[in-house]
Amino acid sequence: MTAARLDTVDAVRAEVRRVDEHWPTQIHGLLAHYDRVAADVARSDARAVDLALVFLEADAVGFGTGYIAEELMHRLAHARLRDAHRRRAAAVVVHRVRRPRTRLLRPAARLAAGVWDDELAATLGSLASGEDAPLARRARWLVAHAEHCRRSWDGAAIATRQYPRGAGRGMGGTPSGH
Repeated sequence: MTAARLDTVDAVRAEVRRVDEHWPTQIHGLLAHYDRVAADVARSDARAVDLALVFLEADAVGFGTGYIAEELMHRLAHARLRDAHRRRAAAVVVHRVRRPRTRLLRPAARLAAGVWDDELAATLGSLASGEDAPLARRARWLVAHAEHCRRSWDGAAIATRQYPRGAGRGMGGTPSGH
């Protein structure tokens, strides 16, 4: 992401906090029905994903919000997201690197693994090679952890893949592509 894009994201975030009269209603809706929203995010429901992203973009601070953010990032990392949602989730990752909160860098790395693309890689690479040492260290850590998550998920997908009878592990056949 370019600096102008990040400034725009920060401006949008500030605007959401300042002007959007629906934001308190959306956050209240999330908190009041958190279990259902989290389950719907896991099922890739577009409305629940949007609500989760609004919560993460607003970066709400209060009792229990860190735990909620952690769980939502985990669910989003494994959900099937639309392109617009993926871009918003990537912006949440970059925001977490720039403005860290206790407990949320590891879930942000998992989210990064779930929405990884060339633009996110370039943005994090730029932050990792920057002059701000703490920011660069966080970005390098997040990239390394996201890569680890991606490898782990790929390995788990291979290990749990269903093969036709007679093919694959222990049966003398080799699954195609492995």
